[in-house]
Amino acid sequence: MKTKELVFSLTSFNGTSGDEDEIAQKIMPMLEGSYTDRLGNVLASYNPEGKTKVLIEAHIDRIGFIVTEIDDDGFLRLTKCGGIDLRTSIGAPVAVFGKKTLFHLTFRVATTRIRNSDLKILPST
Repeated sequence: MKTKELVFSLTSFNGTSGDEDEIAQKIMPMLEGSYTDRLGNVLASYNPEGKTKVLIEAHIDRIGFIVTEIDDDGFLRLTKCGGIDLRTSIGAPVAVFGKKTLFHLTFRVATTRIRNSDLKILPST
């Protein structure tokens, strides 16, 4: 596998903070000689005999949300998982992973949940 293909493959997995085990298990077969340390980090050498040495360091988790409730109208109630700034999430495309994966959803915040202090720092249009 070429380096570009490897990087795209490694960054295609989904998993929120605290749920990295499944991602680690998918990544490890792609990296020859990979192993995990006692903290769960995946370590590997890619083309270790090559002339050029490159270090790739990245988080394997993604910030996201956890569904805490589904109301009678089908709206999801969420809580943050990782450092998320809600101002950058509004209108963003969303995928929900569960028994069935749902794509093509849009993130919105109930206006009753936005504090006046949040409105002061939103960019003006």
